[in-house]
Amino acid sequence: DYKEYKCWLRDEFEFRCVYCLQRETWSSEGAHVFSVDHAVPQCKNKSLACVYENLLYACLRCNSARQDAEVLDPTRAGMGRHAEVKPDGSIVG
Repeated sequence: DYKEYKCWLRDEFEFRCVYCLQRETWSSEGAHVFSVDHAVPQCKNKSLACVYENLLYACLRCNSARQDAEVLDPTRAGMGRHAEVKPDGSIVG
């Protein structure tokens, strides 16, 4: 079960969401608002579901927003080079 890796991922990702960089300490619920996400979604490749290199530590908000969309693997590519934050707060890829 890939969820058993959560404690290892917490350490590796320094208790932060890989996408928005939210820290566990910023939430009164701590690790309960974080989950294990997949760089390559399970629906795209089930064989990677428990491959540690495919697992990410993400807050529930980012994990839910992403769902099964394919995005750049944030462990391999800096997101700042691929996104622009507009003055109104919207983000354009």
